[in-house]
Amino acid sequence: MFYNIAQKGMCNMEVKIKSLEKALKILECFTPEEPELGVTEISRKLDMHKSSVFNIVDTLKKCGYLEQDPKNGKYRLGLKVLKLSYNLYSSYDVRKTLRPLLEDVSHKTNETVYLGVLYEEEVIYIDAVFPLSSTLTRNIIGIKAPLYCTAIGKALLASLPDDMIEKILSRPLEAYTQSTITDREKLWEEIKHIRMKGYAVDNMEHEYGIKCVGIAIKGLNGLPICAVSISGPSLRFNEDKIREYASILMRLKKKAETFLL
Repeated sequence: MFYNIAQKGMCNMEVKIKSLEKALKILECFTPEEPELGVTEISRKLDMHKSSVFNIVDTLKKCGYLEQDPKNGKYRLGLKVLKLSYNLYSSYDVRKTLRPLLEDVSHKTNETVYLGVLYEEEVIYIDAVFPLSSTLTRNIIGIKAPLYCTAIGKALLASLPDDMIEKILSRPLEAYTQSTITDREKLWEEIKHIRMKGYAVDNMEHEYGIKCVGIAIKGLNGLPICAVSISGPSLRFNEDKIREYASILMRLKKKAETFLL
């Protein structure tokens, strides 16, 4: 039995322990763009009293979830968070089950293969396999990306019920490149094509010079469990290659659904 993030991420749960919620929100303030924050900065971000922020931050520090820079007094995520991340990464059933299939596809295509799941109306990457010949890799684990302009995201998006899609597309849609589709009517047309073909294509819509082909893997309830994409330089991804990679991913999809369902 696999945990369905698509279903979980779409519902609002009533919070019973407010202090715990505040502590978690403080941890979520730390990002790659802002790895260090002071009490005043956190207080402003969350509109919380500085005394409350200090008490929670001090507790998180003593428990190892935050560390404090002795020079500037600011806080950053502690090693305890890294340990939890490792525990999740090591035990995540979908990743463990699909890893051999991802490696097989990467070896066959000599391209990068990504695995992602739906999380808070975005795709979050939970695994990546790079070609054996590649010397350039990027740590994408835990990184989130939009659904509407990535192949892996569009595959997930097209697998959702129409009312969920409507909710997601009602948000402001940022143009990451000149190819990003931000017109909602055009995105609905794109979703119809994805549903008809069974796969999605990112035609340099999220990053210049990068094309991707993606498919979603659904559960018995019809919602996506995860999605997989093949990604590489746009010059290598002509129409014939895209169709070839789509066929490879469709075969992976059949094998994966056998394992996961």
